[in-house]
Amino acid sequence: MESETASRLALSEQRLELALSAGLGIGTWDWDVVSDRVFPDERFARLYGVDSDKARAGAPVAEFFVAMHPEDRAEVQAHIDEALRTGALFSREYRLLGFEGDVTWVVAEGRCEFDAQGQPIRFRGVSFDITERRLAEQRLRR
Repeated sequence: MESETASRLALSEQRLELALSAGLGIGTWDWDVVSDRVFPDERFARLYGVDSDKARAGAPVAEFFVAMHPEDRAEVQAHIDEALRTGALFSREYRLLGFEGDVTWVVAEGRCEFDAQGQPIRFRGVSFDITERRLAEQRLRR
């Protein structure tokens, strides 16, 4: 029975990886809130400009805020805080700044998990690159 469960888990992980690989600019994260370590996949780390070795080891959440557009940080932080406090779904669109000043629009969605005492312990989610959609919206408005 245990090997069947492990086999199903491995198959599920393979399917998830295949689905994520099919879409450009998508990435997942798993934030251990208690130790403040974010364990992202390679795509997420790249999207947020975090060194892959640092990301693999688990980087503090602040490392991922560095690439966030300064005008978007406070709002995103407020919504993260709300999700950590209430368990509400986190879903925000915001901008990331590249090294050369280029802007990438992302939508991030996740949900917090709580321990038996109601304290946040994990926050998992996914981010999508929505830059093309936002550019198309801008063109339509013009």
